[in-house]
Amino acid sequence: MVIFDNPATVPAPFGQYSHVARVELGDRTLLQLSGQVAIDADGKVVSKDMAGQAEYIMDRITAILAAHGVRPAPATSTVPVICDLSVGAGKPVSATA
Repeated sequence: MVIFDNPATVPAPFGQYSHVARVELGDRTLLQLSGQVAIDADGKVVSKDMAGQAEYIMDRITAILAAHGVRPAPATSTVPVICDLSVGAGKPVSATA
C-alpha cells in the first residue's frame, strides 16, 4: 500500500505534490521523499547563501522523516541536486570542473 503525505511540520508543497510517499512492504517500510527546496511557507527563498539553504532543506527532510518515526541515520540514499536559478529555469549546476 502507498500512502502520500504532507506532514504539518513542514510548509505545504506547491501544486499537487506530496512531500513523501510511504510504501508498506510487509515487515519493512520505504519512504520516498520528493525534492525539497529552500522556499518557506510564504514562497520566499530562505537564505542568500548555499549553506543556509542546505541547512533549511536538511531540517525539512529531518522533519518529514520524524513525522514517520524515522531518524536520518537509517536513510540509505540521498541525491543532492544543486540548481542555480540565475542560470534560467533552475538548471542543475555541474559538479565537475
